[in-house]
Amino acid sequence: MKKFIYISGVVLVNLFVIGTICKLLHFPGANIFILTGLVLFVAALLPLALINNYRNNGKEKGTLYIAAYLTSALILVAAMFKIFHWPGASYLMIVATPLPFALFLPVFLYHNRKNEPRQSLNFIGVMLLLVYVAVFSSLIALNVSKTVIDGITITAHDFSTSTEVFEAKNTATYQSISKTSRTETPVAINDLKKKTEDVCQKIEAVQKELIQNIDGEESPAFSSENKININKVQNFTESNTTTAIMRGYDNHAGKATELKTMLEEYRSFLMEVAVDADLQQLIGSLLLTNDKPSAVNPGETDTWEDQYFPRNAYLITILGNLSALENNVRIAESCVLKQY
Repeated sequence: MKKFIYISGVVLVNLFVIGTICKLLHFPGANIFILTGLVLFVAALLPLALINNYRNNGKEKGTLYIAAYLTSALILVAAMFKIFHWPGASYLMIVATPLPFALFLPVFLYHNRKNEPRQSLNFIGVMLLLVYVAVFSSLIALNVSKTVIDGITITAHDFSTSTEVFEAKNTATYQSISKTSRTETPVAINDLKKKTEDVCQKIEAVQKELIQNIDGEESPAFSSENKININKVQNFTESNTTTAIMRGYDNHAGKATELKTMLEEYRSFLMEVAVDADLQQLIGSLLLTNDKPSAVNPGETDTWEDQYFPRNAYLITILGNLSALENNVRIAESCVLKQY
């Protein structure tokens, strides 16, 4: 049994380390390695190790083993919730961080209260371990500053407001063209309106899908008018589901690729409709989907998907970038309408 426990421990620790490295390098499969390692460690290895030690060393320290398991399990579960940005992670961290001092340490001191050899050394070792656990838990609990999140939220809301303004302006322009036209409305105008609506509806559909999968169907971000209020999104810092939806598990099967294809088709249509070279240049800059030199890794390039929808980005960041894209689409539509 002891040999099995040692081998299992080495395997599970390596699984977790591999998952952590993959997470830092944004490689696919990181979450699977981390989740498998932590779950098996908490549910199987840790109980087996404590039970084996309990049987071999006598049963007079049963409460110590129980306290050790509860403390270790809760800390690891809280860390797992925090790593995966699951709801309730903050509350678990609040409970788990002081638990080694509030539960395990008193029980440990009680069972080791006799003046045994090396007792002082054991106590110092345990205290150093507990301090390390507390510091590690505190580092995991750190999150992006609320000020930063609030700033991103305000920017995203401003983009949404700007989009609504341009949408209303463009609607009025369509109506004006329809009234002043002596014959039927030009085909290009009808196509422009339809294609613009298709792109904007696609962007809004992606936003709704993200919020539904992360906040739930009853999210307060959905208004009675079927609009999205980004200020009322609840899980701003979720990133795993966001990445899975936008990038897929292979970086090519997500919504980001679909949006890129749709934007490129829309941009090509506008280029054909626009008669002025300056207008074509403006449209190209508004709806640019080219790769760019990486600002983080010199010598490398970032795809359009990496620029707008990087892996492990927070939900609020992705929602804001989607709003910015829709705003650019409405601006491009407005610029083309000025020709008529």
